[in-house]
Amino acid sequence: MAVTDVWRNVGLIICALAGSGTTSWSQAGGRILNIGEWLLAGVSALLLSLLWLQLRNIVQLLSGDQSSSTEKV
Repeated sequence: MAVTDVWRNVGLIICALAGSGTTSWSQAGGRILNIGEWLLAGVSALLLSLLWLQLRNIVQLLSGDQSSSTEKV
């Protein structure tokens, strides 16, 4: 398990908690999100999740490391 794997998982947990908290907060305020707002939030969450899932590859690319992406540390 690499350090980037740990940070990726921590980031996903934080994003999930932030999304849950934001949804609870908006519902508690009596505000109901319309379909466009749900769609925007869903697409944003999907893009952020895809970036986080590829964190190891992004770090390798930016650091110039040419070793195999399947190598375990």
